[in-house]
Amino acid sequence: MKQRRRPSLGTNAHPPAPRIKECIDLLARAESLPALHQLLATFWQRVDTDLTPALFEARRTEFVTAIGEIAANIIRYAYPPVAPGEFTFCLQAWAHRVEAAFIDQGVSFNFTPPPPLLDLDGHDFDTLPEGGFGLALAQAAVDSLEYHRSPAGKNYWTLTLQDDATDPFR
Repeated sequence: MKQRRRPSLGTNAHPPAPRIKECIDLLARAESLPALHQLLATFWQRVDTDLTPALFEARRTEFVTAIGEIAANIIRYAYPPVAPGEFTFCLQAWAHRVEAAFIDQGVSFNFTPPPPLLDLDGHDFDTLPEGGFGLALAQAAVDSLEYHRSPAGKNYWTLTLQDDATDPFR
């Protein structure tokens, strides 16, 4: 799991507040995914018009894929099927960074960084296991994938795309 590095800029240095922030509370059900994707579309429109046109344009599909993998894991595993809970999904943007965050109160997830994606050249896809690639795919698609569980019993997932060369708080 990648750790954020913060520069030593004195005791009063804090990263700036996000320029754009969008959040939504959703049921942990597959039927909630269209609302999540609608929020993503609205977010990218705001980024293009209010912040930096085409920020991370080449990586947006990968970012959305990673978001979908984390959402799917929350929907499948965080709550029992007979009593689905809720999760909060937020998107934030700064001039050179975007983040997606998920917060839920489901069961704790035993997060260990997934192994690197397999080299699939010349591989017989019929022999690959059917599941277990979601976290590796999500991690490969973003610059940072972080998970932690708070003492209050909340799960926090954060996915980040970062332009390291321009952000002193990275």
